[in-house]
Amino acid sequence: MVFKLRNDYETFQVLQLDTIQIVEQLGREDLLRKIKRLTSSNSSPIASEWGKVSSSFGPMNGTQAVKIPDVSVWKGAGLVFSGQAYALFKLMLEPFGEFLPIEVEGHDFYLFHIMEEGEVDTESSSRENDEFGEPMTVNNLEFDRNDVDEKLLFKSEYEFYQAPFCNEKFKELYEEYDLEGLVFEEDLASAGWR
Repeated sequence: MVFKLRNDYETFQVLQLDTIQIVEQLGREDLLRKIKRLTSSNSSPIASEWGKVSSSFGPMNGTQAVKIPDVSVWKGAGLVFSGQAYALFKLMLEPFGEFLPIEVEGHDFYLFHIMEEGEVDTESSSRENDEFGEPMTVNNLEFDRNDVDEKLLFKSEYEFYQAPFCNEKFKELYEEYDLEGLVFEEDLASAGWR
């Protein structure tokens, strides 16, 4: 089973950090394009160019959320791990991306830069094109089970890097560790937020 990861916006706050703030804090305008694609098509390591980055959490507009998540989605196909969640998942997730440290109000958090793509089952997936023939909307999305069975976390160009995906093993570990913040969506082509 594969799941699309979403935030539980009603209960948990979200990281108040965008790519421009990261570039400004790093003092590296030359990294703008690379950091803008951090949660989408960039699958090259950036940890060696990373530096001190800090931020805060806040409720999503229109919500009254007060809790800080253990794990949450950040800007498309990125994730944020608390120090505790990072300690639990660090070794297991290293093959699928890299952890980038950030300080949140005196606490250690980590952006997880997913560098692994999931192979789409094109026979079972479909997209709708716009008037120019460019893919616009995903109607149905399925992944090649043989490809993603061993990938705890991955992303997909097919759905325009709108969310991270995980396999059953990641979900089981997340629940076993009693972590909070994520919604595991079974409809992989679903749009919108919770």
